[in-house]
Amino acid sequence: MIGVNKSIENESMALVKSAFREYYFNHINLLEIPEHLEQREFGYVPFGSGMIRHLSYRNKGDLIAMLLRDVAADLYCSNAFYRFPTYPMQEKQWLGADLIFDIDAKDLHLPCELSHS
Repeated sequence: MIGVNKSIENESMALVKSAFREYYFNHINLLEIPEHLEQREFGYVPFGSGMIRHLSYRNKGDLIAMLLRDVAADLYCSNAFYRFPTYPMQEKQWLGADLIFDIDAKDLHLPCELSHS
């Protein structure tokens, strides 16, 4: 029975990856590319494994190729830009960063918090 469950799990994963790949292909024009793309650190989570990070892309085409080839479940981009974005953190040589505010509604303690959590 374990073999059957594993087979179903593999088929389900393949179906989800296929749906993500199709979505990326059909909606790639919605992908927002940050300034200083080649100086950003990217990371992504492939289906079924942990985060892959310390990546950099020379241009939008390279980033799109990765999305379609590897089918990221999640994709992350640093708000900072570095001289060497693929190096370990202590060696990246920070050049600057975008200012980003991350405000979670739960931290605002609004009366409607329970209906939106």
